[in-house]
Amino acid sequence: MQKRISFLLLGLGLAAAATGQNNTPPPDYGHLSGNFQTNQAFYIKDTRLGELPPQYTKQLSSNESFLFLNYKRSGFDFNLRYDFFN
Repeated sequence: MQKRISFLLLGLGLAAAATGQNNTPPPDYGHLSGNFQTNQAFYIKDTRLGELPPQYTKQLSSNESFLFLNYKRSGFDFNLRYDFFN
């Protein structure tokens, strides 16, 4: 029984020593961040304005969306912007 406990403690000690010697820093994968924004608008005809441009009589709604992505790694910054208008 004492041999088993001795071998178990020896094994745990060797495992702790082997993992404790790993002093390499973790790999730098960078940092990714960003946001997404979308806006929707509906047009309601106002008779007090008089004649409206054709855009407001044919297209009663509009949509715009923006996507921003930022990536930072090793002192470099990379930015991406995508706009969508309808």
